[in-house]
Amino acid sequence: MRMKKTLVYLVTAILIMSLSTNAFAYSLDQLIPAPGSGAAGSVSVTNVSTNLSWTYTNPSYDRKLFYSNDPEWIYSGNPTGILYQDSAISGTGMFRIYWGHRNMTGSSKYIGFTITNNTGQTVDVKLGKRAHAESSASLNSDQMGRKVLQDWLASSSTEYQYAQLTNGQTCRVSFLVPDQQYSTGMYDVNIRDLSGNLVKTDTGILTKTFISSSSSTVPTNILQTNMPQLGRGRLDHASKYLTWNASNGQEISFTSSVTNSWSVPSNDLDIGYSQLDGQYFNLYGSYGQDLNITVNLNGSSAIVLSPGWEQRPYYGDYSDDDLTALVSGRGVVAKTVPYKQGWVLKTGVSGNQITVQTGLPGYHLAPLHLAVIT
Repeated sequence: MRMKKTLVYLVTAILIMSLSTNAFAYSLDQLIPAPGSGAAGSVSVTNVSTNLSWTYTNPSYDRKLFYSNDPEWIYSGNPTGILYQDSAISGTGMFRIYWGHRNMTGSSKYIGFTITNNTGQTVDVKLGKRAHAESSASLNSDQMGRKVLQDWLASSSTEYQYAQLTNGQTCRVSFLVPDQQYSTGMYDVNIRDLSGNLVKTDTGILTKTFISSSSSTVPTNILQTNMPQLGRGRLDHASKYLTWNASNGQEISFTSSVTNSWSVPSNDLDIGYSQLDGQYFNLYGSYGQDLNITVNLNGSSAIVLSPGWEQRPYYGDYSDDDLTALVSGRGVVAKTVPYKQGWVLKTGVSGNQITVQTGLPGYHLAPLHLAVIT
């Protein structure tokens, strides 16, 4: 009898420990009603976004972002040309090229980028983390957006020697894009001298994105923007960081849109400069940036990532979202998340520190939500 009682106590203790270490039985990758969404069964949360702000590694050392998304759709009336160009992108010797364009010209075209060395010395073009994709009958634009971010998160940061350029030479990366299809890419680039030092120059590295009929030549004409809000230019930061000392029942929302109906961190919306257009622009959606969030838990909790529901009624679009993240202890994970649903990324207990590296995939609507619940 005493042995049976001991066994019962042991089983009970194991069950209690299991519940406490698994955030009250939430399971990894479980889909639940999105916290704070008002969906049936969703838990209420307090949004604390405005109490937080993004930080950067070092403003004088950060990787810059070359952003090319305008003109987003390229039509047959003006089918080839330069999409964006910038000669000051290598101010720290490191930059990321992000592009997102659709070929609507009536025939297949090459979309990609070139890097021209005008520094007066020989330089090495090194590629780090990188990914690209083109949409197809089996990969729609939303799925393509996630694929690029997911593949970029999973890619190696080890530098790869892509080209060595003497002064005046150009290297090219491009992909054949069928008519009606999208092309998106994220490429981290480092420019180094022959001693391995980063080449920091505000004038010597000319970078261009383009659409061309040729696999070898690049047009010289500039394509005009055609979006309501300017969507091309140079930004100071490709990566952003945020630390959140989270309590159960809280959430943060991030990535901004033209008119926010949600709270965001105080410096969520980044402002860039288009050298080509001579004007500033807002990086709505934070597309092309990786967003790094450190969550310090104060209780047994589940961390839930949810896509935005705020803009869906305006567009009449209630389709699924394709999300991805690099989560400490898990690696790169991905999930298709229905409207007003949330995705359990991780569970933990008080004192755990969990990092989430993510971003808004191309062709998805802002914002993203991250909640901590019991």
